[in-house]
Amino acid sequence: GDRFPVSEPVAKLRDRLRPPDTRQLGLQAAGSEDSGLVVVQVACLQWICLLLADSPQQMLQKETMKELFMPIFENLMHPHDQVVIASLRVMAQIMEAHPVEELTIEDFFQDRCVDSFTAPRTSPTVDLFTKIVERLLLVFSNQREMLESRGRLMIRQLCGHLDPRRLYVTVARAIQQEPNKDFAQKLVQTFNWILLTAAETRRLREELLEESQSHPQLLQLASLPGSSAGSTAEVKPLFLELLEPWFHNPASALALCLWSQQYDLASELTARFASFDPTLEFLQQLDQLVMLIESPIFSRLRLRLLEPRQHPALLKCLLGLAMLLPQAGAFQALTERMQLVQSSLLLEAREPAPKSGDWWGQDKRTLELKALLETFDKVSHA
Repeated sequence: GDRFPVSEPVAKLRDRLRPPDTRQLGLQAAGSEDSGLVVVQVACLQWICLLLADSPQQMLQKETMKELFMPIFENLMHPHDQVVIASLRVMAQIMEAHPVEELTIEDFFQDRCVDSFTAPRTSPTVDLFTKIVERLLLVFSNQREMLESRGRLMIRQLCGHLDPRRLYVTVARAIQQEPNKDFAQKLVQTFNWILLTAAETRRLREELLEESQSHPQLLQLASLPGSSAGSTAEVKPLFLELLEPWFHNPASALALCLWSQQYDLASELTARFASFDPTLEFLQQLDQLVMLIESPIFSRLRLRLLEPRQHPALLKCLLGLAMLLPQAGAFQALTERMQLVQSSLLLEAREPAPKSGDWWGQDKRTLELKALLETFDKVSHA
């Protein structure tokens, strides 16, 4: 339970979190003084964390949150990473909390525009977690340089403090409603890179792999044994939660498919890349994808190339990528890797061919796969 009144310390902490405007001059003229202010602000944010843990009922009251939330949120734009990291820790505690009285985003931003990041929702009862995530995405939308310079740091911190699955599903659903296609593409690229590389998202990568080997919908999509046309699951698999929003960035969607072992879909997406304008940005994204495939985290995928007869769609996907890339560093890395497949074919030469039929000629497109490809065509050409 709550141990002592928090109104007095909250007022003092609020004042400390809102330094005077002259502080901006200090950033340029007095480095040591600014360092002291940073220490004070970080300490204040740590105190708020302690108060939230010790006296949650008082701290999560509407009036208390009205005083503290905006100073905490504004510190996400602070020039020092230590303050940003401490602010995100407090934000995460608020987002995960179970307040005694109902809190809405309007309570926190009552003197500012409260337009949501996404299109207006039909349901007025959207949870606080979702609203705060959407508000953060709105900041990224208005300040693109913040997404470029600090986006990965902030997202990794949130994944470390929150349930990363809930965070990613919330972001994916917001991206699906985002009208600015360029911003949606940047968001997908940033979140996808963190998903496939960061230590904080390791659980999500493991979940994607487990789903690919056991979830009926994904087995059916990949035309693998164990699938059932009538099978349904109570919880939508993470791969399908992310896939359609990820279509806003085709290279990221392809990386997600490759990691989740959806090689048939990956091969189909690669074939569609030929119809895209070969812009410098798109070619750079493909280059980064190849570097990701060559990284240690994708060693499982590369080992599957030792069994090309068992994974023909994977081989076709990677060969397609090699055909699309200009003959530069990424092309050389990929072609050298594919040359090793010839040895794998020799190893399998004495083994019988798969019963599934011809490698390249068989149409394995299930109804689910065809529907996803139609959605990809619609999103990628919007």
